[in-house]
Amino acid sequence: MNVGIAADRRLPVPVTAFGPLALLAHRVHRLAHSGRCHEALDAADAYLVVARAVGDAKTVPFLVQGKMYALLNMGRIPEATLLGGQLLRLHHASGNVLG
Repeated sequence: MNVGIAADRRLPVPVTAFGPLALLAHRVHRLAHSGRCHEALDAADAYLVVARAVGDAKTVPFLVQGKMYALLNMGRIPEATLLGGQLLRLHHASGNVLG
């Protein structure tokens, strides 16, 4: 039986490429893409505090991206552009050349 590391019950959180708090980022994206952009922005701000406090550097860019999408959906292009620049810097700092 081939059991991956993500299924190991000894781990405190599921292991993913998206960070241990990835479900928070998924929630922000779902809110942003379902027209609940104000809620997405509030959630992203709250979750960013948590992700940064626990050092989850993988989830932070996904939260920033979700916040950027919410702003784009609201037509707040200048603010979304600023976040896009922040997102690019986060990707470069992490060594993510594809991001």
